[in-house]
Amino acid sequence: MSIIIKGIDLPNSGQIELIIKPHGKVFSKTKGISAEAIQIPKKHGRLKDFDADGVHPIIVDGEYMVRVDDLDELPTILEAEWFEE
Repeated sequence: MSIIIKGIDLPNSGQIELIIKPHGKVFSKTKGISAEAIQIPKKHGRLKDFDADGVHPIIVDGEYMVRVDDLDELPTILEAEWFEE
């Protein structure tokens, strides 16, 4: 399992101790941080940046879609997790 912690930046030095409560609430007693933990489904594929260059919004038969010039050229945000537990 992987999680993303939304609403916090990694420190440049030192450390931050986080408490993750049910339903994704994240707190830090020392830094006064309030953020959200989002669980990413197990065995997910690559997560790509579809707002990068090379992605073009198009409308086909009245439906909004995107056209991607080269999927392999888009930056990968998070690598795939295919391993078994």
